[in-house]
Amino acid sequence: AYADAAAAYGELLAKYPKAQKGPESLVKLARSMRLMGQPKEACKALGLMSKQFPKAPEAARALAASERARSSC
Repeated sequence: AYADAAAAYGELLAKYPKAQKGPESLVKLARSMRLMGQPKEACKALGLMSKQFPKAPEAARALAASERARSSC
């Protein structure tokens, strides 16, 4: 299930890199990776947040920070 979710979020981000829900999708991609036992990949994904979404809403940045802590980034 997490692999399917990661694939779907990855596809969404690839097709629509500037989508309004992009920051949240990036966090959900990272969460899926962490839950699949891939925390290093989750951290790499979260590292893209500031580059890909420099004006992400505060709520998305807070989710990313929380996920970074859970992934031990």
